[in-house]
This record gives sequence, C-alpha cells and structure tokens, in this order.
Amino acid sequence: MNLRIYAYCLMDNHIHLLISGEEDVIRRFFSLIKKDYAQYVTSKYGNKSSLDRFLPELKQIPSKEYFRSVVAYILRNPFKAGMSCPYCYQWNSAWIYFRQPFWEMAEKTIKEYGLKQFKQMLHTRKVPDNILMCGDVISPRHWILYSKVEEIFGTSSDLFNSVSRRNTENDAESFLLQKEICSYPDAYLLKVIEGYCKQFGASKVNDLDSITLRKLISRLARQYGSSRKQIGRLTGADEETILRFA
Repeated sequence: MNLRIYAYCLMDNHIHLLISGEEDVIRRFFSLIKKDYAQYVTSKYGNKSSLDRFLPELKQIPSKEYFRSVVAYILRNPFKAGMSCPYCYQWNSAWIYFRQPFWEMAEKTIKEYGLKQFKQMLHTRKVPDNILMCGDVISPRHWILYSKVEEIFGTSSDLFNSVSRRNTENDAESFLLQKEICSYPDAYLLKVIEGYCKQFGASKVNDLDSITLRKLISRLARQYGSSRKQIGRLTGADEETILRFA
C-alpha cells in the first residue's frame, strides 16, 4: 500500500495520523485499521458497536508551516488531555524523532525478540524475516518517515519547543477553523462532484434532486473542509441552502 506516515497519536477515543498518499488508498488504509481494531475489540469486550462512529476526517496539508503545526498539534494531544508528557506517552511518535541512534540500539530481530511473543502481540501466524522490534513495537524504520519531520524542524530543540509551546497564530487548531485555507482546491473538488453526480445518474449538479444536493453540500463541508463560499462557487446552490447544510 503506497502510503507514508509522518506522525501519529493514539488516544482513548480518537486517533491522529499525518500521512500522504492518494485519497482512495488512505481511505482503504483506514478501513483496514478499523476492521482489525473491530476484531480486537470484539475478542476482548464482545461488542464493537462503539466503532460505528469511528469515521475518518481528512484534512489537506497546504504548506510547510502547516505541516509543522500539525505535527506539534498531534504530539501535544496527551498533554492537552492531562494524560502524559508527549515524550513519555507510549502511543505517539514523539519518541522517534532525532533519536535514531537510541532506538537503533534497542532494535532486536524477531528471533531475539521471541517469535511466539511476536505472533501473540500482532495476532498473526505469518512473520516476515526482516522485521525488527524496538521494545514492544515494530521498529520505526519500517513504517515512519521520521527523516521528513526531522528535515522540516531541523533540530530536536525546535521540535520540542513547537510541541511545548501553544501559539494560536500557528497552531493547527487555529488553521482547522479556517476552512478555506484547509479545503481542497477547486479542480480536485470538481472531480469529486462529477463522481458524486454520476453515482446518482446525473450529468451535472443542476440535475440532482434537492435532497441529494443537500447531502453533497454537507459532504463537501464536513469531509473536505470546504467553505460556504467555495461550495457556492462549485455547486451554484443558493445561499439559504448552503447556510443550512454546510
């Protein structure tokens, strides 16, 4: 699967992933995560209904500065929730960056780690020969593009200061409120709209019935972060409809 993962944080009721790849590949990746996690939850608790609301919300990264803000925002989550210092939290990627010599020293082959223990941990019978373990996780070199984050921040101090400091002008939370900045470009969304129309047997937006149009407007706003201005520009919908459903 052609994906690159830059940062992650697993919380008790949501997860954050900073990844790159084609949208359909990202959504397929998320579906696989949800499927595997559903199996785990069912085996442990006997009920996976809590995952029904576990849905992806994608945001585009429009600039290098925004990339920095998103990394800091993701890694800051455990601290904001009052759970832990980001660098002491087991379930995020803060411990990986600028520490390659340390986690390389801790790496073990599957045989050194224990084949039986590995199979039990990942609930698998198939074990690749070239997998390395680092503590109780698969070595970051296999699945995190840590070098990109290190390149953008430059130094461990810069990353640490960004994670520690809340700057409302640069923070990801501030960017997320500016949907026009975060939204997909018009050319991309026009393809989305075209595919949506074909799905309902329409050649253009004007051929959609009112209910289907409302669903399209809602989808553009919630799934793609489109502003009301952009939705109006692309769909030609009237202002009252957009205000109600975007």
